[in-house]
Parts: sequence; structure tokens; C-alpha cells
Amino acid sequence: MEHGMKEYVNGIVWGEGLRWHDGNLYFSDIYGQTVYRATENKKEIVIKLGDMPSGLGFLQDGSMLIVSGGQRKILRLQEDAAHVYADFSDDCVGLNDMVVDAKGHAYIGAYGFEIQHYRGGKAEGWLYHISPSGKDEKVCEGLMAPNGIAVTPDGKTLIVADTFQKALFAFVLDENGTPHGRRLWAKLSSGPDGICLDEEGCVWAALPNEKKVARIEEGGKILKEISLNETPLCCGLGGEARKTLFIVTVPAHSELSADELSDFDAQRQKKASRILCTPVGVSGAGAP
Repeated sequence: MEHGMKEYVNGIVWGEGLRWHDGNLYFSDIYGQTVYRATENKKEIVIKLGDMPSGLGFLQDGSMLIVSGGQRKILRLQEDAAHVYADFSDDCVGLNDMVVDAKGHAYIGAYGFEIQHYRGGKAEGWLYHISPSGKDEKVCEGLMAPNGIAVTPDGKTLIVADTFQKALFAFVLDENGTPHGRRLWAKLSSGPDGICLDEEGCVWAALPNEKKVARIEEGGKILKEISLNETPLCCGLGGEARKTLFIVTVPAHSELSADELSDFDAQRQKKASRILCTPVGVSGAGAP
């Protein structure tokens, strides 16, 4: 493990959805069906679900939004209870990551196919946009496997990691928060998963197949790489001045068979996912 990297918290079944909010680190445990708030060496249950949570975000009133992957719904956590905020169960096969910007616009990655059975070729993916008023729309069609999502600090650009196209795409956000157009932000050597932004306009991206996290500038130049012994799924900037990079890892995919990867009960027994952290030189910016 690279010098300066340390373990922040362990004992997670399959982590995802890192979010730094109001001085706290939050994350989803997908197979553990739980959302946690974490401090170093300690995790506290925020809510247990009867489903697999994924992307997280916070509205302007501080309430949490949670992607409920199996139900294909967005939940809003209020007074320790989860209520349906949006229901996409009749319109998609799967939901994944989500970002909520400073104005309360939510953007959620969606699929029209069973992603775990993907074997190559064209695939249908898009985003849902939910405005602060609660109105939803289908946007950014033409993606294949939308994963990590971020919004620049000025609220004018949306960046989406597309795992199957091995690329980061950027969209212009209009005054209503609706994404338009698409440009290639960076072409990568492997598929990105979770992402976050820093103050210099660079993207930190988890690259699971390469077992590394990379800091990337627009155009695709890699400015820094952090190599790991495990598989990184997502990353986020938080801590003091948002100068700590948090990374969720799971056991290296090369060490697990396809059956083991899909064996949720086995993963629940192992609880081998964890969050690592390391200081960085440039503060986080925008959302998440």
C-alpha cells in the first residue's frame, strides 16, 4: 500500500456511495443493506434497509436521499424513517450512483439491462434528474453504464463516469438543472467507478480493474495514481479543508470467482470491504 495510506474503518460487507457532509463521512453498505456514518475506526448505523442502498446525497434541508437499488426507488430519510421520494421501478432495470448538488438537484444513474449479466456490446443507460420541486425527467440518454457522477462548484457542468465506455463525459446544466449535450471529458484505459472533484477542476476516479485511484485532468492526462492491493469502488474528498481522500475497497476481483462475487451471503460473512484514507494537496470541490 502506498506510503501515507491508512485504514479508516473496516468490517463492511460491500461499501459504496462515499459522501462527506456537514463534517461527517457517510457511506452505503450495499450487501449489508445499511447506511452508515463513520469516524476513524468506528461506524454508526444511520438506517438499515430491506434493500441494497447505493448512491447517497443531501437536500438543502439536510435530509438524506438514498438510492434503493433493488426497489429502483429513491428514498428520503426523515425522522429516522425512509419515505419514497421517487419511484422508477416501472421504467428501468437498475439504479446505481447518485449526486445531489447544492441547490437540491439529484442525478441518478440508471440501466435498461441487468448489468451483472452484461457480456459486451451495446447497452442502454441514462440518468434521471429530480428537481428540487420533486419533478423528475429522463436525461443523458445514450450512456451505457453510468456510474460515478459529479457537479462542478459553479453548478454548470455535470460529469458522469461511464464504466463500459471507459470514459468520463461532461454535460452542460441549464438554469433548470437539466443536462444538455455531451462531450468527452476524458478517455481512460479502463472503466471508472466512483468519482469526485477537486478545486483545480480535476477528477479523482476509482479504476477497479487496475486496482488504483487516479487524479485526472480534462483531456485524460493522469496527474497522480494510487496503487492498491484491493479493488477500489469509489472515492471522496473530505476531512479538514476536504484534503483527505477516502477510498472504499473490496477484495481484489482477481482473487474472487464470479460465483463468489455474486454470493451475497459469503460476502456478509467475510465483511472484507473497508475504507482507506490518505492526505492530498488539493481540496475537494463541488458535489459530491
